[in-house]
Amino acid sequence: MAAGVAYYVHEGWRDGEFIVCIHRGDCIFCNEGTGQVVNSFLRRGQWHGPYKTMRMASAKLLSVPDIATRVACACTQYSVP
Repeated sequence: MAAGVAYYVHEGWRDGEFIVCIHRGDCIFCNEGTGQVVNSFLRRGQWHGPYKTMRMASAKLLSVPDIATRVACACTQYSVP
């Protein structure tokens, strides 16, 4: 994204639950959709995005099926519906 903040949605396992989480692209956990472990052979979930707005990322967050928990990273300062 050339201007502004990008948002990403991550789905994966955490603490025995399948979760989906929304992040800002500049978050240390997101790293513009690459996560913390770059070039790892371990699958750590799936990133979706970038999304130009929080609203677009939220729509993706809510559309991922079979999720036990929907959360937001502290980087978003956002309350998950």
